[in-house]
Amino acid sequence: MTNRSVKIISDNNMFLVGNAMGNIKNYSLIILFAVLLCATVFASSCQEEDTVSDNKNYKEEIASVTGDAPATKLAYIYNVNLDTFEKESVAVMLAAGSKMTPDTIMNYLITCFTEKSLDVKVNKTYYEDANLVVDFSKASEILNSDNSELETAILDAIGQSLIDNLENIEGVIFRIEGEAYVNHGFSLGLNEVYISK
Repeated sequence: MTNRSVKIISDNNMFLVGNAMGNIKNYSLIILFAVLLCATVFASSCQEEDTVSDNKNYKEEIASVTGDAPATKLAYIYNVNLDTFEKESVAVMLAAGSKMTPDTIMNYLITCFTEKSLDVKVNKTYYEDANLVVDFSKASEILNSDNSELETAILDAIGQSLIDNLENIEGVIFRIEGEAYVNHGFSLGLNEVYISK
């Protein structure tokens, strides 16, 4: 028997085993190594297939969730520009098919005001004839502020947001704890409409 070297090549790795045929011990090691190498290649290819399969399932789950999700539509409300004390338009996203309600609008507005560190508290909104009444809490910052420009901007933003987004109202009335809105420079009658269509 002649001494020969056997090369085993796998995945760009080269292994050199010497005197393979002359020694049974080396021959057993080559077989063991080849079996381990095949098992490793097989296991890693199975793992890649599982990963691809998992990624495919994940993408299908995302597609099914986003495909079933309702479309959205834009609506516009008004916020307060603290530099100019004027109302400014803000886009909000609504689920398609949903309608703006007084509570929905007020929730968006309160969120916008809170983001600007304005503490506006509304007890409730309710319909009275063809108008919508917004009843403020006495704890609202606008009622305790001496800044009449800020107060006007907040009332304008609320009133305009409600008028623009609610089809079934003619005007907006502001009250404080169920009483007429009387505060600093404002004196509105109990049923006085602040803003109308």
